[in-house]
Amino acid sequence: VLGDDDAMERIVSAYVQGGMAVKPGDLDTLLAYCRMGAAFGLPSAANCVGASYTDGFGGVVRDNGQSAAWHLLGARGGNINSQHDVAMLLPQVQSGESVPGVTQYWMKESARKGHAFASKKVDASEDTPTTVAILCRLTDGGDVWSTLKTVLTHWLRW
Repeated sequence: VLGDDDAMERIVSAYVQGGMAVKPGDLDTLLAYCRMGAAFGLPSAANCVGASYTDGFGGVVRDNGQSAAWHLLGARGGNINSQHDVAMLLPQVQSGESVPGVTQYWMKESARKGHAFASKKVDASEDTPTTVAILCRLTDGGDVWSTLKTVLTHWLRW
């Protein structure tokens, strides 16, 4: 089991939903397994530990900074839930010019792999007019203010 991410995912599922002769809801034991799996570099285990800091389960105090750090480990390992979660958490714990680009990168990676919520966010952001599209509208006689209003509406929705 240790060192196998698919097995780790099945363990997490058993503790959350039941199965494999495991009593669902024993989050303290689940967190212990997740910490052990994360020590072995399993992306799903890092996602589990990150979720414990997001949701405060297993006796863990909520901490978005710790959650983002664990989710980043899971995201780098390819876990789509961690990719989505790091994209959502990063703006809450980090500031700077690179945050929107990094956030967008992880959201797109998660969407590309089939994460439903990430796909909706990416689809919404894909509707955002690009600079080229804005210039085309303006050169076609488009109204500057209505174009800017459209752009801002899309950006604020994202």
